[in-house]
Amino acid sequence: MSYKMFEAKYLGSIYHFTNLFYLNNILKENKLCSKRTLSDLIDNEYQEDLQKPAIILKHLNSSYTYISFTRDKNLPKRISMIDTLFTCRIDFDSSKLSNLKYGLNSISYFKKKENVQSGLDESEEIIILDKGKCIDNIKSFILKLKIPSLDRFQKYSEISKIIDVNKSLLIEILQDLNYPSEKISNILLYNYDSYIEEDVYMYLFNNIKKSNIAFEIFN
Repeated sequence: MSYKMFEAKYLGSIYHFTNLFYLNNILKENKLCSKRTLSDLIDNEYQEDLQKPAIILKHLNSSYTYISFTRDKNLPKRISMIDTLFTCRIDFDSSKLSNLKYGLNSISYFKKKENVQSGLDESEEIIILDKGKCIDNIKSFILKLKIPSLDRFQKYSEISKIIDVNKSLLIEILQDLNYPSEKISNILLYNYDSYIEEDVYMYLFNNIKKSNIAFEIFN
C-alpha cells in the first residue's frame, strides 16, 4: 500500500462517522476532540512511500493530534467492519473547517490496483490540532446528521460495543435514567433485555433531537 498526501481545500460536505453514544457526547459538549497523534497516522512500514506536504512534515510528532473525515458518505456500506462500529454520520461544511488554524489536509490511499478497481480506494481529510485542543463550537460546522433507527441500534448491539470500549458513557446514561446500581452492574455484564436498549436509544435520540440540528434516521 502506498499513500499520497497533498494540501487542498475541499469544498462541499465531508463526513465523520461515529456511534450514537459518541455523537451524543459531541453534541452535549459542543466540541470534537481526538487523542490520535500525527505520529500515529503513518505506519513506519509506509513512511518512505508517503509524499508529505510541508504542514505534515512540520507537525509529524506526538505534540499534535488529528481528526479524520472522509469524502465518501457511503464508506460504511463498502467496509462492513466500519458499518458495525460507526453507525452515525455527521455531515460537515468543509469550507468552514478549512478556515481552522491548520486547515484541511487531504490524504489519498492508493491501494493495490485490483482494490482500487473494486472500489476499495478511500480518501480522507484530516484536521490537525495542537495536542489537548478540540474543535470547539462544533455544532456550527455541522450541516446534518444521519442516525440509526432503534432496530439498527439493536441489530448492531450498540450497548455491548460501548461496554467494550467506554462503559463510563453507558453508566452515566443509566444513572440519568435512574437505573439502580445492581441493575447497572448486570447490564455491564451484558445481561440486559430489549427494553433497556430502547430506553438507552430514546435517551440518546431525544438528546440529539434537542440539538436542533437536522437529522435523518436510517435502517
